[in-house]
Amino acid sequence: MHAARKPLNMIKYLILMLTFMCVVIEIIQIVVGAVLHRLFTTYTVFIDNDFVRATHFLIAVGIILVFLSIFGIAGIMFENVAMIFLMNCCGINSLNDWSLFHPERDLPQSCCNRMDEGFCMPHERGCHAPMSDFIGSRIQMIATGTTVIIVFQVICIITAIIMGARLSVYKRQMRAMNANGQLPPLPEAIMTEKPKY
Repeated sequence: MHAARKPLNMIKYLILMLTFMCVVIEIIQIVVGAVLHRLFTTYTVFIDNDFVRATHFLIAVGIILVFLSIFGIAGIMFENVAMIFLMNCCGINSLNDWSLFHPERDLPQSCCNRMDEGFCMPHERGCHAPMSDFIGSRIQMIATGTTVIIVFQVICIITAIIMGARLSVYKRQMRAMNANGQLPPLPEAIMTEKPKY
């Protein structure tokens, strides 16, 4: 029986590792959002408040996803069967897998489609295919989210470079005007009108 449990433990720890990686990615997203928020609030003279609101959104989504991932980790650690109830499946490939892993026990209630006069009417299909689809869709979601974060970071880097260049030009103008005894002009706005989304 212990040897039959090894593949399940391996899958459990693989899913646990993927979920932990999601937590790490979301923590990075929160940190990036906080750093960008600090950067954007420093230069509110040059940029619109929409950039600051975008960082709030980035931080909020990161916090929500961290909590969801932590619930996922808890479900994996305690082997919560709620996901099996949602997927309407039983065993790995079919309901016959339970007799291989736990021959001395009856089918668990998570395998029952419905109870008919006290007897379990089990789900016929195994959980391998639905779980593969579920994990595959989450990996695509993580990859899409990571791509969006990378694009957002590149835009922020380009914006920071442009703002730094404008700031250095403005400082040079201020020094030159202070040397001549003139008042420095106000910096030009980067965006003359609000973006239309």
